[in-house]
This record gives sequence, C-alpha cells and structure tokens, in this order.
Amino acid sequence: MKRREWSTRGRHKRKDDTDIIYDNEAIDKLLADMRHAAAEDRRLNLMQKPATNKINMLPTVMRQLNKRGLQVYFLEHNVLSVLTDWLAPMPDSSMPSLKIRESILTLLLQLEGITREALKISGIGKAMMYLYKHPDETKNNKKRARKLINQWAHLALNAPPIDFMAMIKNMVQRDLEQMPKIRCTSDERQDKSDINKVSTSGEADGKPLRPGDNGWMVKDRFPRTFNKVYAVRSKRKHKMDIRKPKTMWMIRYEEETKNYKDNNA
Repeated sequence: MKRREWSTRGRHKRKDDTDIIYDNEAIDKLLADMRHAAAEDRRLNLMQKPATNKINMLPTVMRQLNKRGLQVYFLEHNVLSVLTDWLAPMPDSSMPSLKIRESILTLLLQLEGITREALKISGIGKAMMYLYKHPDETKNNKKRARKLINQWAHLALNAPPIDFMAMIKNMVQRDLEQMPKIRCTSDERQDKSDINKVSTSGEADGKPLRPGDNGWMVKDRFPRTFNKVYAVRSKRKHKMDIRKPKTMWMIRYEEETKNYKDNNA
C-alpha cells in the first residue's frame, strides 16, 4: 500500500514539473539573483573583465519564466523591470549577449497580461526602442522589437494593434484591382467582338437597340488609353535645329574671322 502511494506521488510530481516554484519567497529570490547578476556583469564590464553571470544564469531563468502557470506571478512581482536591467546596454555601450536578447524578446512576445502600469514602471519600452534602433542588432530581433513596440504602444493608447503586413497586402491587392487590363483572354475578345457587331448594326432581331437591351452600349465620350509601345521612334515631319543658340561672343568672333579673311584675300 505504501509503495503504491509513493508511486502515485512520483507520477504527480512528473506531471506537474518538480522544479516549479510556487511560493512568493522563491520568486523574489530568483528575481533578486537576476538583479545581482546584472549588477555584477556591469561591475565586471567596468573592470574590462568577462561578464558571464547573466549568460550562466539564463537557462535557469528561461526554464522558470517560460512556464505559463507562473508568468502571472512573475508579472505581479515586476519581472519586467528585471528584464529591463538584463537588456540594458553595458557601461562600455555594448549590447548584452545575443542569446540573452533573443531569449528575452521571444519570452516577451509570449507573455500575457502585461498592463499599462507595468510598462510605465519597468521602462522596458525604452529598452525595446534601443534594440530596435541599434545598428548592430540582428534583423530577426528588430522584427521582434518592432512587434512589441506596436503592441505596447496601442496598449498604452487603449487601441487595438495594427497588423502592418495585412495592411500592406490589402494595399497591393487594391492597386492590382485598379490597374487597367492590357491583355484579355480569347473568351473576352469573342464577347467584345459580338457586342461590337450588335452595337454597330444598331438592330437586334429587326428592332433598334435601346437602353436596357442586351448588347446596347453607350458610345465613348473620351478617348481610350493607348497601351501600344513603339519599338522604333517615328520620324518628325518638321525639321528642327536642336543646336544651341549662338551667343553674342560667338557672333562677334565669326564676324571678326570673316573680316580678317576678306582683308587678307
């Protein structure tokens, strides 16, 4: 009986993840360790020594923060301010490790329940803008940062986020629909030729066509667009002298030259 009870406990622990931290003291301790690691890395950077505290602690931090059941509690304990410290530039103006930036940006995209007050207190929006505008940041991280900035900006304004990619696709589709069709299919050409025959004859079944009848067309009152492109430019009917007009100095020079030749002839 006791053996069966212990086996049931073991299965329960494996199902609920044994490394999950439930109490507030453990959450506060983890966040305090993260702050200490960030401060220690800044101190080592000032001494021009390798700063590896955050990168060594990253697997443990991500293992806890990626659990959906704990993200609400971490947000209540102001985890965004700690992540801001991890994303902040070092004293020598260098960015944190690429692995740290990628992990935190991916985590922030998955976090739910972020409030306007939490964004204002943590100041993580400035860190996102710093990464987005940094020339050495990777393209994927800039995309993540831009998406977060868009979400948080509309969260601060109480407006729904804008899907820029969908907006661009709609604009392109609308432009394509408004473009004139230069080429048409054989069926369309046949339909147009039939309509033209009926309209030019002016009669259908022995009766003149009137508005509302099949095949009746309004005559164009403006010229249609001409889509033909000339491969060989047509010749001009009038000859034009495209040389530059003579200046007063050139006219005087020619007169003096002519007089000199006449006198010496």
